[in-house]
Amino acid sequence: MAPIQSILLLFVLYIFFKYIFKNRSALTTRVLSIAILLTSTLFILFPDTSTRVASFLGVGRGADMLNYLFICLVTISFFRIYSKTKDIDQQITHIIRINAMNTASCPTE
Repeated sequence: MAPIQSILLLFVLYIFFKYIFKNRSALTTRVLSIAILLTSTLFILFPDTSTRVASFLGVGRGADMLNYLFICLVTISFFRIYSKTKDIDQQITHIIRINAMNTASCPTE
């Protein structure tokens, strides 16, 4: 095993366990995380596998396929974060409006 493979495996395992144990996520998210962990571990231990999968999918190299997948995952993540941020913003606005109405006082002349 090449040194870079050991470093990458440790990194992937660290990120995975930190994510799984720190975040209480839904079952589908955990299953997806495990699938990503297993796939990345497979591609790290057997780099030629990514090239074979890429050829099957019609992409020239495994590295290109991984770049395409990364771009797709980053785009999906961006839109999920944006959507959650909008929801939180709406919830905060609602709470502040209710608080303002509850604490409003009539002006005295």
